[in-house]
Amino acid sequence: MTSDKKCLGAFFSGVLAAAIAAAPGARAIAMTTDDMTAGDGAADEILVTADRSGAPLSEAPVFAIGIGGGALVDSGIFTVDALYDRLPNLTFGADFTSRTNPVGCRGLTLLPNGPAPCAFVVDGVQVIDARLTPLDLFGIDDAVFTTGPHGAYYANALAGAVVINTARPGDAFAAEGLVRGGNGGLFRAQGGVSGPVADGLGLRLDGFYETDGGRIENTFLNENVDFVDGNYGLRLRGVYAPSDRVEIDLQGRYVFFNQGTAAYSFVTENDFDAVPPPTSNRLGRSRGEEIGATLAARVDLGAVDLLSISGFSHLNERNRQDLDYSNGLENPFGAFGEGGSAGASSQNIDSFTQELRLSLSEPASGILNAADIGAVYTHVDIEFPATFRVDDGSLDRAAFFSPANPAPVLFAQEREDTTEIWAAYASASFSLTDRLSLDAALRVEGQRVETREALSGFSAEETVVSTPYDVTLSYQAGPYLLFAGVGSATRGPVPNSAGLPFGAEETARTAEGGVKAGLMGGRLNVSATGFCMRVEDYQIFTLVDAAQFVVNFDRVRICGAEGAFDFAAGDRLSLYGNFGAVDTTIRDAGPRPDLEGNETPNTIRTTFNLGGAFRQPIGGGVDLVATLDASRQGRRVWNAENTAVEDPAFFLNARAGVAFGGVELAGFVSNATDTDYTENTLGFENTGRPNALSVVGRPRRYGVELRGRF
Repeated sequence: MTSDKKCLGAFFSGVLAAAIAAAPGARAIAMTTDDMTAGDGAADEILVTADRSGAPLSEAPVFAIGIGGGALVDSGIFTVDALYDRLPNLTFGADFTSRTNPVGCRGLTLLPNGPAPCAFVVDGVQVIDARLTPLDLFGIDDAVFTTGPHGAYYANALAGAVVINTARPGDAFAAEGLVRGGNGGLFRAQGGVSGPVADGLGLRLDGFYETDGGRIENTFLNENVDFVDGNYGLRLRGVYAPSDRVEIDLQGRYVFFNQGTAAYSFVTENDFDAVPPPTSNRLGRSRGEEIGATLAARVDLGAVDLLSISGFSHLNERNRQDLDYSNGLENPFGAFGEGGSAGASSQNIDSFTQELRLSLSEPASGILNAADIGAVYTHVDIEFPATFRVDDGSLDRAAFFSPANPAPVLFAQEREDTTEIWAAYASASFSLTDRLSLDAALRVEGQRVETREALSGFSAEETVVSTPYDVTLSYQAGPYLLFAGVGSATRGPVPNSAGLPFGAEETARTAEGGVKAGLMGGRLNVSATGFCMRVEDYQIFTLVDAAQFVVNFDRVRICGAEGAFDFAAGDRLSLYGNFGAVDTTIRDAGPRPDLEGNETPNTIRTTFNLGGAFRQPIGGGVDLVATLDASRQGRRVWNAENTAVEDPAFFLNARAGVAFGGVELAGFVSNATDTDYTENTLGFENTGRPNALSVVGRPRRYGVELRGRF
């Protein structure tokens, strides 16, 4: 009963905070959406497409934050993890390979080897497996984050969606570029060129290249673990419109990466605010490539538009690492007591998606404003061979990184997982009165998950069918848009190691209410929302004696709030900010009643972000430009036992310089205070040993950059 009262209190507190924030004169909304690069939209032009409405941010009946591509660059956001750090109730972790990055949203757990609890969508194609998430952001038009249950629109989307739109070819020739260098040997160059090449045909080419010596030292090897040895990527996009009724949008991309992996450190005492540096005797390295293509065709059939979206993604990652995270001199028996182990693993992931959709091209007569019906099919294949070897310290490092490693095999597996998702959906928007609107969506979805282990001959599969829904009422009261709704979403089952049962599918039912408003003639935009989720079969990742698997808690309650603002304080200054808060309670832990009443693992209670952008002429056609971004990450609980707890952390990022013509020269710094924090932690109970494993966070980074546009 006490937990129910806490959740209801959090829900109504969120709604109350929303109403206060929206009051005239209040200084509380979303991240700035300045038009800073070709193709960016102004703040009121960024559209919310997670629910297929295509409504501007200020009109969509959902909490949403939109960030233009230029604002991303201004804020030094070149990777997905940096983007997630600036968004409320959203987390992005680091794990033992560069592409195994667990994602969390609204207190839902992070799964390194499974789907994220919030959808990630690039140019209309959902990234089903989190390992396929493109980490580098380049040539981006805008990014939009919406919260709430999105299961009626996307698979596994229990708590929200992040939608990335890459830049389209422009109507006139344009080019832009950026070069930055910094401490630790950082060098990054990126740019794009765009323009028409024939009647009705436009092309855009974007690319990046990055090297970095790193800043996190392995004190046993005296080498940095966070190095980048020449990552690069290219994207070519062409849009062809042979007539006013037909448009064909085709793009291909290629990314190569060769970099260090997240190196775990030992935490022998319950102190996660002073994590020691890594000391393994093998330097981890992740190397591979991403290949993808997207084809979108839109045909105007008169009363309706027909849209076909096809997407293909391939990831190949080869990982070499000391999975014992120790060395034979300081810890001769290893972290897990096996005398040391080295690991070699690969991930080969192929994903294909096909979606067909019919949409009303114009509002229908009567109360129907918009409607969509469609179907989508996704197929994901994952090959995951892994070999763990005894490491007695006698191997030279060249042999360790060689496929012909002569060390004796401790454990080996040849595993393949397949996921198939098929769904049919329908959504509609109704104007019940001139002020009251109803948005509703329903999806019928099936997921089949199969796992096969070649060496043992083990195989298993599960199929689940769900009917996620979303219903939202919104009311326009003067400048205030009030909205409230209910929805559900399901995350599919997760295969575990050979012989272990699947992690069962997870279902969340959410009630939510919020408000947004445009005040002071549109100069001030505010939004906030409060929510409560009832989660059944809550999925939790755990590690016992080096075996990784997903288990379930029977019932979890999660309540919280999000708010955001942006404010054009004048012609020279814009301000923005957002906050997030969650209160999680394990109500029924199944076979672990000792955990009931605890918080869920990997949960950050509160997140705050506040920043601004400033531009001031100083004469001679030269402007002074500056951006400042401050954020605070609240208390973080790393494990379900609630014994691994990290104190709040504060971060400061800044950029300042001069602009003249189409050129900017500026200095930048991230984590200016050099705050100590952790990217990921496996607590004592998870490792089954008298130590936890933690990934040291990114230290201070600073340098200069040159940008040009013509």
